[in-house]
Amino acid sequence: MASISSLPLEIVSRIFKLLTLEDAWSARQVCRYWRSVFDFCASGSEKVYLRGIVVTVDIICGIKSASGKVIDNHFIHGELSLDTSIDSPRDMAKWRSQRRQCEYWPGGRWRRYTIKEALTAVNLMFSNCPWNTPDIVVQIDRNVDVVVGSEPAETSCHDTFTLHIGRAKEILPNGRLFENHSIVAVAVPLKKVFALLVRHTRKSREVMEVFMRHYDFATQKGTTDGNTVGRKKFGVCCMALRDSLNGACY
Repeated sequence: MASISSLPLEIVSRIFKLLTLEDAWSARQVCRYWRSVFDFCASGSEKVYLRGIVVTVDIICGIKSASGKVIDNHFIHGELSLDTSIDSPRDMAKWRSQRRQCEYWPGGRWRRYTIKEALTAVNLMFSNCPWNTPDIVVQIDRNVDVVVGSEPAETSCHDTFTLHIGRAKEILPNGRLFENHSIVAVAVPLKKVFALLVRHTRKSREVMEVFMRHYDFATQKGTTDGNTVGRKKFGVCCMALRDSLNGACY
């Protein structure tokens, strides 16, 4: 009797494309053949499990005092769509900006710093995730390679987040020269994206299960004391849900 492993790659890949990312991520650990099927579906120009996901990027820059306290902030915002072009690397997921939002670099003391020198944090939010997965907020303080303008990347390693920032100079009508920045693209290793999505999906499901158990406890108790205890546990569960889905640092 024929088994699923004896089927051609094209047939098995159709089955994998119907699975959720969590199920496909677990199935890839069964054998090498299934791992190759998963890589076939996940990489390349299709990137089945990332379709429709939108990445919102917030760059936070700050000027610090001599004591290390942040005395001024500047933010750069951008919304990116998945790049499905052939030129996109197979082992990287890349999101590009369809409409760039330029932000002028402030004047005054900010002119002493470049965007790399003033960069304090980068927040990524993965939204419109499939399978009813809540939005994922990730703060990457480390392992991020920032590329400004046309300068080359500092590293060719595909194990880090790569953020591409556009830079342009503009002369205002009053003759003053200003520099503006825009978020062009962000590239993330495929394995890190999948691991992040699967981890967040599992955590969301586990927290919601606890949430519903405490909700049932709060609604089924008939006594006033029982309802009070139930409401307290329900509130604690809500706080745990908020904290657990608040994001992760990389």
